[in-house]
Amino acid sequence: MQISKMKINEEIKADGYTLAEILGREKTQFLLGDKANLVWVEERSAPYDITGSTLTQNFYIEVKCRNCKSDAFDSDLLEYSKLKRMQNVEPDAIHYYLVFYSDNKARLYHLNKIKIQDVYVGMFLCPDSSVEDKGEVMKLCYELPHHLAKAYKF
Repeated sequence: MQISKMKINEEIKADGYTLAEILGREKTQFLLGDKANLVWVEERSAPYDITGSTLTQNFYIEVKCRNCKSDAFDSDLLEYSKLKRMQNVEPDAIHYYLVFYSDNKARLYHLNKIKIQDVYVGMFLCPDSSVEDKGEVMKLCYELPHHLAKAYKF
């Protein structure tokens, strides 16, 4: 049985998480697709969104699309549990955090190169979901200063 495109589009519109994932994938492909072969993870609860490899090493990327401008905050937050889960998949791999903003800017953090003494780790009041309005909860996060990222404009 073939599912119609109309039904798929209705499901995407009804599920903001899926729409945000698609947007993140398209932007990542546009930004990094000519530099690496990217493989998207289909499982929602996976510890990363994209994987790939160089000639010598695997890499994993967590992607977020934010509904704010890139200068709305002084830093970016990465959930502590997200990074630890990604590192547990393959500790010796390269780990990245890629954040897209509504003003067509992005920041890419090479997490392996960030020293723990260069960031603050603490509890932050954060949206429960980065896509849907589900209220706020306290989350343990890394506070990543912008200067630790590579900035992109697209």
